Amino acid sequence: MNKKWPFIIFSQFDKQLKKLLPEHYSQQDYKIAIGAHLECPVHEQLYVSYRTAMSTLHYGLKHYPRKTLYAFEEYRLPVLLAGIADSWQAEELLKPLKGLFQQENAQLLKTLQYYFLSNCDLALTAQKLFIHPNTLRYRLAKIEQVTNLSFNKIEDKLSLYLSTVLA
Repeated sequence: MNKKWPFIIFSQFDKQLKKLLPEHYSQQDYKIAIGAHLECPVHEQLYVSYRTAMSTLHYGLKHYPRKTLYAFEEYRLPVLLAGIADSWQAEELLKPLKGLFQQENAQLLKTLQYYFLSNCDLALTAQKLFIHPNTLRYRLAKIEQVTNLSFNKIEDKLSLYLSTVLA
């Protein structure tokens, strides 16, 4: 088994994959999902890899429908959490965000999502949202008010993050 393949940069892997596809690949409506690289017994590898690829595809189609290639390693946590999305645990995690789902707070929800997509980097988040960093700080403070959760408490911050993944 080649243990080097999980470490291939996805853009390089994407180029290699496109060489294997038909000439008119970009004109077709293909969606490709790559499952997990596993360290389990060989008889389980195909089944589990297939399941992770299907879960990755389902997540990718829902959240990034324009992409054509979805890799489990790129969406690991959201794909792993997808199994609890319809559970009472997910409902509990989403309760604090209930106020953000209201129309007047849609901007705050978007801000929160971009904040986590930017790895909690204030400058990068502000840049992606085309707002001033002070505006971002104001919005984050408003999110704390609406959710009653604090970005300075690790448990609260984790709850906010998991809620955005499950939403």
